[in-house]
Parts: sequence; C-alpha cells; structure tokens
Amino acid sequence: EGSWIVPGDTVLANSPTMGYPFIYVFNDSVQFNQDTAIRIQNPIQSRLFFGTSQGMYVCSNINDYVASPLLGSLTPISMVKFYETTKFANIPTEKIHCFAVTDDGKTLFASTDKIDAVSDTSFLYRFDLSNIDFLNSPNAITVVPEVMLFNRQITSINIDKQNGNNVILTFGTYLSAQSNIQVSSNALATPFSSVVFKETINRDPINDEDFLPNNKPVFCALIESMKNNGTVAYIGAEDGIYKTDNFLGTASGSKVEVEWIKMTGIPNVPVFQITQQTMNLPSYEFHTYVGQNTFFTSFANTKLPGAIYAATHGKGLFAFLGDTVAENTNLIGIKDNIVTINEKPSLKAYPNPASSTTTLEYNLSKASDVTLQVYDMNSRLVSSLNKGRQSAGVHSQEINVQNLNRGIYMVRIITNNSTSTTKLIVK
Repeated sequence: EGSWIVPGDTVLANSPTMGYPFIYVFNDSVQFNQDTAIRIQNPIQSRLFFGTSQGMYVCSNINDYVASPLLGSLTPISMVKFYETTKFANIPTEKIHCFAVTDDGKTLFASTDKIDAVSDTSFLYRFDLSNIDFLNSPNAITVVPEVMLFNRQITSINIDKQNGNNVILTFGTYLSAQSNIQVSSNALATPFSSVVFKETINRDPINDEDFLPNNKPVFCALIESMKNNGTVAYIGAEDGIYKTDNFLGTASGSKVEVEWIKMTGIPNVPVFQITQQTMNLPSYEFHTYVGQNTFFTSFANTKLPGAIYAATHGKGLFAFLGDTVAENTNLIGIKDNIVTINEKPSLKAYPNPASSTTTLEYNLSKASDVTLQVYDMNSRLVSSLNKGRQSAGVHSQEINVQNLNRGIYMVRIITNNSTSTTKLIVK
C-alpha cells in the first residue's frame, strides 16, 4: 500500500543549513506512505575553515543551529582537525595567515608566514578535499598537502569562483625587488610544482607608466564573479582600490602586463579586505504542517546581488554597486488551487449490504492525500484509515465490517480539495 513518486516529481525540502529551502527533483521511482523517510542530497553547504597553533580545522555544519557541542547530542557539531601544524617545516616560527577555497569546495589553499625570519618568507599549501566527507569523519584526520615557497609575505589568496585555476596572490612586503601581485591560470594543475605564478607589471593606462612601485604593498584582491566576463578584478593597496578588466594580463616575457585604474570615491587609505555578494536567491514562502498545527515560513530574496564591500584602515566600510545585477524577484511557494465540483471524488461500496467485508472504490481526478472514515448514525467515528498521497485514477480498499454492529453507516473520503460520502449497510 502507499503512493508513488515518479521521475521528475519535485519536493520543497529544508536544508539543515539555517533551514534554507531547496527544490529537489527525483530521478527514480519511490513507493512511500506517511511513515516513509526519504534521504536526499543537501545542495546547500556551509563550511568554516580556521587555523590555530594546534592545527587546521573545518566545521561542516557551522550554520546548522540544531547542532550541539554537548556529548551525546542527536546532531553533534562537526569539528575536524585535518592537518597538524606541528608538521610545518619551520615550527614554531611558521604561523597560518590566509585561507581560500574553490567554489566547489574540493581544493583548499592556505598560506603561512615564517615569523622572525631574516627575510620575509611565505609557504603556500594546497589541500585536496575532493574525497573527504568531513561531516562523517572522526575528529582528527590527516590530509597531506603540497607546498610552494615564496620569498615574500602573502597577504591574500583569491580564487576565481567561475574557474578555480585562476588565482591572484597579493604580497605586503615593502622594498621588494618584485611586483606585489602574482597571477596563475593553472592553480589546480598536478603536481603542484607544475603550477605557474607570474608576476604582474602593473600599468596605468592613462599616464602610461607603472603605477604601483615595487615598494608598495597590496593587501587584498577580489575576482569579480557576478556581472562581467570573469576577468575583472579589484585590489586593495596602501592608497585605495584599483580595478582591471583583465587580471590575467598580456604576456611580457616571463611576466604579464596588467592595466589598473584607481577607483574614485575611496580615500587614500589602506584597504585590507574586499568581498562581494555572490548570491542571487529568490523569495520562498511555504507552510509546514505538524499534526493540527500550521507554521508559515518565508525567506526574503537576496538584496544588492553583486555589490562589493571594502574594509579600510580607519575610514570604515565602503560599498561599490557598479557590479550589481538585477535581483531575483521570483517567489517560490504553493499556489491556491481553485476547486470545482468536477474534482469531487466518486465513492461507492460493494457488496452493499455487507456482512463480512466490503470494498470501497473511489476515483481521484488528480493526485491527493486520501483519508477514509466510517461514521455511525450518531455521527461517531468508528474507523479511520490514512492512505497517504495517491495518484490520480481509480483506487480500491477492502474493509472488514465483522466488528461493526448491524445498521447503517456513512463512509467518507477526504482529499486535499473536497469530500464525498456514501451509505453502507451492515447486516
């Protein structure tokens, strides 16, 4: 007994991540009833990566507010140490500085600084996370990284959300004989030693001169991912924000030449962080039914998708709306169904009168939840059967009437849109 889910059917489900809803499309046929639990993949993921003097950690359910750190909790907080910092080559003088992860979550980059060294030194680690289920991992595992050495301090790692191979590294070293920006277009190549980071020659297209002297630090960068063709980028320098339309640049020997334009409206102050609103989600409205209780839930759509925010030293936050895109104004919810008299289900019983068993036959014009009830002539409910969700068409249900007293009963069918009744005689 039960109903069927067929390929192409959809369901609105709630993710454990902040309870945010998502639409799941079934690929297989599944038979179910009111007691069936169906396990589906959750596409909404939220991970927190952080580093301490003890190791590198990841929390895979940081936004699951049902999760608890208490021992024995039904949904424990997942906190996994995946790398022991005692394995750093220069411990205890090597400290974690930056993290960056590809948009698919499969590759993590981390940089460390060698503290108190005669010259600035940074190490860039690359971790392959593609085959690790952190949510079901033990508290401590070992992921072996690949590593690359730089003779300057890495201030930020910036990955292209549309193509994980594209990476910008920025450096904060003064009096450097090299550029404080490097770019790569093959950052995911294997082995890591085959990855090429090219220094940039930074040009001012208006004045046709180098605009970033070698001794000027660059603190952060952002590869724009919402509005443009994937080559626009911003950098936060000692004196504000600069923009380029092609951060990969044009080849110039072993380097690349990149044109940058200083953005107006930002004071000449250091900019330490740039981030972008990369979500553009619709509105959701739906009801949740628990027993006789109904709960209404709504999620607003994303505001200012594509907006860029910059954090400065001493001058607060600045917002740039030049790369915003149109908001997603779709409303995803359940529409009211207009019920017509033609949608009333037919119901009949045979044999009727009945002495031992009778069969109830009913016809549904559309898929619906179905409940069958039997009442005596005093309007008392003597039997009830929840059939769950059933497809459109003819259905039948045999019921035993031997425990019923002789007399007249009313049988009722209840669907999502209407009810029907028929008379049943027990002899």
